Formats: sequence, C-alpha cells, structure tokens
Amino acid sequence: MWAQVLSNPGFERDANLSRRSLHQLERAGRYLTDFFVSRRNPRSLPPRWTPGTGATGFGVTILDDHTAEGVPLSWAPLGHYRAVSASVGRIGGAVRLRAGSPAAPDLDTVPLDDGPAGVRQGVFLPTQRVSACTGDLWLRAATQRAQPRLEAAYGAVEIGIRRRLGGPGSPAGSCLAHQELPVAANTWHKLPFRLELPPGAVAEGEPVDFYIRWNPADANEAVDLLIDRAQLLPADHVDGLDPDVLRLAGDWHVPFCAGPAAISSATTTGATGSGLRTYALSALTRPGVGSSTTPSAAPTSSTSAG
Repeated sequence: MWAQVLSNPGFERDANLSRRSLHQLERAGRYLTDFFVSRRNPRSLPPRWTPGTGATGFGVTILDDHTAEGVPLSWAPLGHYRAVSASVGRIGGAVRLRAGSPAAPDLDTVPLDDGPAGVRQGVFLPTQRVSACTGDLWLRAATQRAQPRLEAAYGAVEIGIRRRLGGPGSPAGSCLAHQELPVAANTWHKLPFRLELPPGAVAEGEPVDFYIRWNPADANEAVDLLIDRAQLLPADHVDGLDPDVLRLAGDWHVPFCAGPAAISSATTTGATGSGLRTYALSALTRPGVGSSTTPSAAPTSSTSAG
C-alpha cells in the first residue's frame, strides 16, 4: 500500500523479527537478485515460491544485514573504519555518520567501499513506471559548538542511487543519480530531495543501492551527522501511497482501505514507522484511480509516525 521504498527508514536497532522471518526476508532478496541476473528466468526461483506475506514491516525482501557491525538492519556502512554506528534520534533510533578516519586495527576490518562516511540500502525501484524519486531526510549536525555555525554550513549530505550489480561499461558502485544538499543546522530538520535517473539506466527488477554520505565542511572540526529517518518514494506516489495498489483498490470498490498493520516505530522497531492509518475513499476515487458514490472523508491516523 505505502509507496515507501526503504526498509527500516527509522534506523531502529532491534528489528523485532523472529529468526525465521529474518531468514525469509534475506532469502527473498537472494531469490529476486538471482531472478534478475538470470534475465528473469523462472527456473532461477524455487518451485511455487512466493515472497513472504507476514506483517513484518520490512516489505518482502532484505538485501543488507550488517547488524553484527552495529548498523541498523537493512542498512550497510560506507566509508572508513567504524564510520557508522547506531545512535538515538528524536523518537527511537538513528544512525551516526562520523567525521574523520580513524585507523583500522587490521586490514580485515577495512571496508571495501572507501570514502566519506555513509550508509546504503539495496532496493528495487519501480523503474518500469517512473524514473524519478523524491524523499526526505530528518537530520542534524552533531557538534561541540555551543552556538550555531553562522558563517557557513556544517557540511553537505550526498543522496543518490548507484549500481549494485556491475555490468559492461557500468561497474558496481557507479553513481546513477545524486544530489548534494547543505546541512546548516545542529537541530533536527527535514531535508527534501529529488533524484532523476537517466532513461533506461535501471532495468525492471534490477536491485540498486540508495545511499547517503556525509561530507563535513571543515576537516579540522569533528562534526558528525545524525539521521533518524529517511523516506524514498517514486515520484508518481499519491500522498505517499502506491498508485498501482490504489488502482487495484479502486477496482475492488471497498468502502475503506487500511494501511499495513506495522506498529509505529515510536513504540516498536524495524517497522515502516507509518503506524496504522485509514484512508477513506477520497484517496481511492480520484480521477484515473477509481470511482465510487461513497462520500469522501479526511484521512485519519491512529498513531504518530514521529
């Protein structure tokens, strides 16, 4: 129902998943990756296999699990040794991207992806339908300064999409779209962004990496970046809802549509953080979406997303 592409957008430390559910999600990620690599050959999938349908709050797949390194589930670290760690956000979890580059104790702990501190997550984008994405980050600069930095931004956050699986002329890690935005406040604020993928850059069903990197303005000043929520939506979303699902729901002529039963990230962990919301047919009866004679009503929410 929700158009949110990311899993664990609130960077919760504890996913509240059973071992069986976690294995199912990771296995689904491997199956769908193999399906793409095989050029969508059905034989690459187990007989009668379908993605999991449990209400885990993690969709149907997980492509990254670096929880053993202290990184929230579904996210992977980028940058120098111990560049990424779990932290505390406004409500619930957050992730800290550290400035500087402390020396690793041995070569086995040096990450393969060098560069500024950051996080990435493997995702499947609906590029067969739309090539642009929009989103928001809720973040703040973490500094020892007592007063805000007035003369310039603390640094820039880079948001982008990059190649996850290499191919001829486009190796893994190649940047497909990115945007750099200044971070000028050490208080929590929302930073909107938009990413435009070149036409045909990402094939249908191809896994790619969404990434966030932190570039401090002053290398001599230890300014970290705290992020406690990320949102990534296809540009054709309808008030945060998936347009394909809305069309199907409109064809069913149901009196209302309830959101996923994932509990708010403020009270549990790992879920979408959306809470349980009920949208009346006002969302389902827009031109081109569906039709109904049921009177429209404003959307209501039973929990707060934070």
